[in-house]
Amino acid sequence: MTHGVQYWWNAERMACVGIKVADGHYQTVSAATPSDCHQKAGYGSASHQATSSADERVHFDKGSSGAELTGTLPPGESRRYRLHAKNGQNLYVRVAAKASDIYYQIFNPDRSFLLDQMTSHKEYRGQLWQSGDHVVEVINRGRNDASYNVIFGID
Repeated sequence: MTHGVQYWWNAERMACVGIKVADGHYQTVSAATPSDCHQKAGYGSASHQATSSADERVHFDKGSSGAELTGTLPPGESRRYRLHAKNGQNLYVRVAAKASDIYYQIFNPDRSFLLDQMTSHKEYRGQLWQSGDHVVEVINRGRNDASYNVIFGID
């Protein structure tokens, strides 16, 4: 049995993540400090990382295949949106933000990455290959509060 937290450093983003593993499967992925990855503080320092997160279930109106939500994130915070979808369906995600420090990432139901961190300037369209709750996490990596809209579509 393999248990514990593994730390991974992304040099391009200068960010560290901790991945909790149990019995060879990913359990959680969370932001960590640069020192956890044996790095000096910089852009990825704790003041710029997603240090806490809130979860929200995405519901589509009856007869609709999409939803639009709005939010505001303080610096270093993130919000996770959970939406249920099936293998073979197509997912569309667009995050619209005025601030350039808003990013998002998408996790499969097994907690693997469907999409690694992406700038809010790019939308995602793709076919899903797992059934269950997919998680879209919106992250404020800036130094100021940031407002955004996120649009979800499944067909």
